[in-house]
Amino acid sequence: MSAPTSVDHPRWLTKDTCLLERALAEWFACKRDRASSASQTRPAYSWLGVKTAQLVVDGLQETRMKEMIRYFANHVGLLRFLSSKFHILPSSLMVQDVQREGGNPVAGGGFADIWRGTCRGMPVCLKVLRIVIEQDLKVRDTIRKEFCREALVWRQLRHPNILPLLGVNIDLFSPSFCLVSPWMENKDVITHLNQNPDHSLYAVLSEVAAGLRYMHSIVPPLVHGDIKGANILVTDDRRCCLADFGLSVITTISQAWTMTTSSSATTRGSMRWLAPEYIISETVPTHPSRDIYAFGCTILEVSNASLSLDLLSKS
Repeated sequence: MSAPTSVDHPRWLTKDTCLLERALAEWFACKRDRASSASQTRPAYSWLGVKTAQLVVDGLQETRMKEMIRYFANHVGLLRFLSSKFHILPSSLMVQDVQREGGNPVAGGGFADIWRGTCRGMPVCLKVLRIVIEQDLKVRDTIRKEFCREALVWRQLRHPNILPLLGVNIDLFSPSFCLVSPWMENKDVITHLNQNPDHSLYAVLSEVAAGLRYMHSIVPPLVHGDIKGANILVTDDRRCCLADFGLSVITTISQAWTMTTSSSATTRGSMRWLAPEYIISETVPTHPSRDIYAFGCTILEVSNASLSLDLLSKS
C-alpha cells in the first residue's frame, strides 16, 4: 500500500491538520528511506512537544475510527510510535466513572494485576499496570511502552469474536494505569467447558477461527502472539472472544510497522503453544502462521478438556 499524500486525508479533518500532515510526511519519508536502503533511522519529531504530540495522536486515532480499513497501516504505525515516544494515549481512550471492587486483585500476570470493578453500573475487568513496585526506571519505561502498545493495538479491533477495550483509566490506581474491558463472568473457555460440558466444541473453535481470520485479514496482518485457552474468554451469551493482546505484533512484512515492532516480542509467549521456530531462533519474522500453530495446540487443549469431562461423567 502506498503512502497517502496530503490530498488523501479525509476532508472532515480540519483541526490541527498541518501538525498531522507534517508528522505523517516525516513518517512516510522515513518509511521510503528504510524501503530503499539499509537505514534504520526513525523520525526524530524534535519539533513536537507533549501537548502538540497529543494533538497529532488524537487526530490519528480519530482518522483511524473514521477510515477503519484504508488507514490502518498508514496511520496506526505512527500512532504507536508517538505514543511510545511521548508516553501518551489518544484522549478518546480515556474513561472515567470507574470503581474497583474489593481490596485485592483477583488474578495477576507478568506486568499487571486483574481487578473486578464497575463502570457506569456495568461490571468491568481492570487490568492494572504493575509499576509502583518497580524501582528500575528503565524497566518502568519499558512497562509503560508495553502498556501503551497493548492499549493502542486492542483499541483498533472491532469484531464479535474480539473482546472489546472500553478504554483506559489513569486515576483509579494512580500513578499506575488500567485497561478497562467488559467483565466475563464465564471466564476463559477451559473453565467454561469444565462447568458446561454441553457447550459445542464446533462453536468454540469456529468462533476462535473467526477472530483470528479477522486479525489476519487486516493489511498488514495483526498477529495475536499468545493464542491459548486462557486467552479465549466467554461472554454471557456463550460467545468466544480473543483477549489479552499484550503480545500482539504486526507482521514484519510491512515497512510501515517494522519501525515499531521489536524483535524481542516475537520470542515471547506460552511455550506449550509456541511454534518450534520461535523457540529455536530469535530472528524468525513474525507471521500469522504463529497463531495458526498455537490454534492447533488450542484445539488439542480444548478437545482434551472436553474428553476428560466426558470420561469423568462415564466413570
